[in-house]
Amino acid sequence: EDLLTSAGQSWWSLPRFPCAWYRSPAYDTFMARALANIETEFGASSLFVLKDPRICRLLPFWDEALRRFGSTPHYVMTWRHPLEVARSIEKQANYYKGFGLELWLRHVLDAEHGSRGHPRVFTSYKAVLTDWRREMMRVSEGLNLTWPRSLDEAGPEIDAFLSRDLQTVTRPAPGEQAEALEECHAAVVEILTRWSRKGEDPKDHARLDSIRKTLNDAEAIIVSALEEGQAAYLSLQDSGRRLAVVSDERDRYREAAETLGAERADLVAERDTLRSTLAQRAQELEDIYRQQDDDQAELDAARARLGKLERLRRRDRLHLDDLAARLSNSVPVDQANRTRDALMAELARVQAETEAAEAERDREQAALKALSQRIEDQRRELVAEAEAMRSAFEGSRSWKTTALLRRIRRGLRRR
Repeated sequence: EDLLTSAGQSWWSLPRFPCAWYRSPAYDTFMARALANIETEFGASSLFVLKDPRICRLLPFWDEALRRFGSTPHYVMTWRHPLEVARSIEKQANYYKGFGLELWLRHVLDAEHGSRGHPRVFTSYKAVLTDWRREMMRVSEGLNLTWPRSLDEAGPEIDAFLSRDLQTVTRPAPGEQAEALEECHAAVVEILTRWSRKGEDPKDHARLDSIRKTLNDAEAIIVSALEEGQAAYLSLQDSGRRLAVVSDERDRYREAAETLGAERADLVAERDTLRSTLAQRAQELEDIYRQQDDDQAELDAARARLGKLERLRRRDRLHLDDLAARLSNSVPVDQANRTRDALMAELARVQAETEAAEAERDREQAALKALSQRIEDQRRELVAEAEAMRSAFEGSRSWKTTALLRRIRRGLRRR
């Protein structure tokens, strides 16, 4: 990566690696670093493997470094379907599919062109995962290599290392491949597929060179278009994220509206219940007031009767006093006695009526006192019940929910 950076590139750069770099001072610097690293890593090895996707873009540099080290490079070109690569790049580096496809094409064409004429074998990622023993036999035969360990001996370790989990991106269906790939990508895939099965065919070199020349000639246009496409892709992603945020907010508002609707329905039901209770209490209060009016009328009638009895008692007392005075002054003894007896009888009768009237008055007064007490008790009960209902209502959600509305209404009234 340092080497690519020194040339103003990175692993995702689409333009060709600049040839002028090989004539720059950086070339000698990185060649020295490469030789030192090879010596450190593989100095005592008679057969070693160097693998890195960026070698595809830097193959002339590494071929020269290996030869200066004293090694004879052999190339195993393990390719992967472009759609799989594009999807992997999209997932790991957030580059859209078109960008990934062109990056794949640039790597494959540069690697094929740079290794042409050297010992090499083509295989595929899928073939290695499907039957690595068969592919390693093809590699050893095609490169005339003898593995330090037999396939049977190394088999358990390799089986433990290789698995379908390594294929992190699902392979597209054949129909999707035919639809998604452009002609140049499809042609390269067809050639690599045949070479991986039947071996390299030199007749295909001209076709690959033609595709590479077309890619090089249109490089500026392609790079500009892909960079614009990547910018549009990132913008679309940003719009998608904003849309997701808006959608989430919309869903939250919708849920809040539904919750408020349910709460409103509960408040309406609570309000209706309170209205019904208040109407019932108002009717009960009306009945109590009506009963109070009846009791007051009865009380007034009792008071009137008491007054009448009191007047009769005073009249009869005056009448008796008058009769006694006349009797003592002008009536003979016998007649006076008779008159006295009659008067005493009359007096006894009047006294009895008076006592009865006084008893009736006492009863009426007791009833009046009891009625007054009952009215006062009912009044207190109504006041207490009204206060309890007011407190319960003010503590309810209806009262709290409409607090703002009541403040607004009071403000409007003041205006």
